[in-house]
Amino acid sequence: MAKTLRDPFPSSAVARLLDRGAAIRATQSNNDQGGTASMPTAGEPSNAVKPASVFEIPAIKREFVLTPAADETFSRLLSLYRRATRTRLSGSHVFRVMMIAVDHCMSALECEALDLGPHRLPPNGKNHESHRQAFEERLAEAFVAGMRSAAAFRSAQPETARRTNQSGS
Repeated sequence: MAKTLRDPFPSSAVARLLDRGAAIRATQSNNDQGGTASMPTAGEPSNAVKPASVFEIPAIKREFVLTPAADETFSRLLSLYRRATRTRLSGSHVFRVMMIAVDHCMSALECEALDLGPHRLPPNGKNHESHRQAFEERLAEAFVAGMRSAAAFRSAQPETARRTNQSGS
């Protein structure tokens, strides 16, 4: 069973990395924040964060630590989309595309994640690679099942605009 949090904000680097509120606070100036009164508290509901706009400007920087195999997979995915689109996509482009797809499938992903049940997070240190890999593979299995069970993605962009973008590139 999970421990009760003593600190109002996440204390681990990974939790802070995935905390959208912290990222928003970090990228806003003090004038935009209006002081500390606008900062969310630990008891504030998670729906306080507004959904992302379709035309928002990318401004939040995140850092991920990858295994060599994960880095190779991401590089292959990036190369695949670069070749397919004949553009100089960046890793950020591809990651944002992945997040659009994940957002679309979120309800199916939530159902699969709930079926996982409680687990212990394996240590990241040496001699724990097999435990970490087995844990990540269980999560990947649930992730793939959630992505597969979600409804097909339909772009909000009108069909005529998609055809124009394809012929213009």
